[in-house]
Amino acid sequence: MEQSKKKREKLVKIKEDINQSAKYFKENVNRYKEFIKFVYETSLTQADRVSLEELKKPQLEFNVLEAYISRLIGDFQENEPDLQVSAADGVPIQMLTQGFIDTIKVIEAHTREALDSAANDGLRTKLMKDMLAGGYSVARVYTDYINEMSFEQEIKIERVFDPTLTGFDPMARESHRGDGRYCFEIIPHTKEEFEDEFGAEAC
Repeated sequence: MEQSKKKREKLVKIKEDINQSAKYFKENVNRYKEFIKFVYETSLTQADRVSLEELKKPQLEFNVLEAYISRLIGDFQENEPDLQVSAADGVPIQMLTQGFIDTIKVIEAHTREALDSAANDGLRTKLMKDMLAGGYSVARVYTDYINEMSFEQEIKIERVFDPTLTGFDPMARESHRGDGRYCFEIIPHTKEEFEDEFGAEAC
């Protein structure tokens, strides 16, 4: 009984955090959607369309932004920046042993391999496209088994389904939001899928 009460209290706190984050980032989310629509769909608002219809003018659009963004992405792929792992500022010189340096090299190679394997799915291009058109993007880092029969896991990085369905602690100050208390991704489900996974009582 006590455990059930703690779970309910925790759920209430999680909902509060999600609502607080959604309110805090609402303007960014709306701006992202407007920018994406402006770049990839139409630059005319509903008011513009009504005005053109009243004036008996054709609704002509010439999308030059998408071509410019595609060119920037092409330039980015040719001159793709790489990462470098180094010791934190202020690390004492006596800690910089050969073993420490070798560890840094292994971490750098491991991280590069995780990013490069994700590049096969166009991860960097997708993130760049979001950032240039919408203003921000979100990727998630997770581990998964190499295959169904394996106990060995690998690090994977992928763009989330929809950056506007994610949220972060408003108190986070770093650009990567890693200093926040929480982050979340809203994953849409049908009612049937939700019941199958979490049970009918969770609805």
